[in-house]
Amino acid sequence: MRLYSGMSRNFIDDTVRNQIAGKLEDAFFRHFRYRPSPGEVNSWRDSLRADEAVIIELKQWDKCSPATGERLVTTWVGGEEARVVGDYRGGHRR
Repeated sequence: MRLYSGMSRNFIDDTVRNQIAGKLEDAFFRHFRYRPSPGEVNSWRDSLRADEAVIIELKQWDKCSPATGERLVTTWVGGEEARVVGDYRGGHRR
C-alpha cells in the first residue's frame, strides 16, 4: 500500500504547508474505503512536521516483471501480486 508518492521536495512542501495529513487521509480512504481514526490522522500531522525526515524503502521481494506506469513493477507482496515502484532489470530488483 502506498499512501504517498512523490519527490522529497513535494513531501517537504506538503509538510510545511500542513497538507500532508490530509493527503494521507484521502489516500487511506481511496485504498481502504473507510477513514482512518482521528488519532491516526493527528499522529501523521504531528509526527511528519519534523524538520528532518528519514525515508526508508523496505522491499521484501526478489523477482519482478514490468508493469504499466512510470517506474512500476509487478511483484508478490503481502500475499498477492502488486504493482510497486521499482527498477526492472531481468526479473530481479535493483
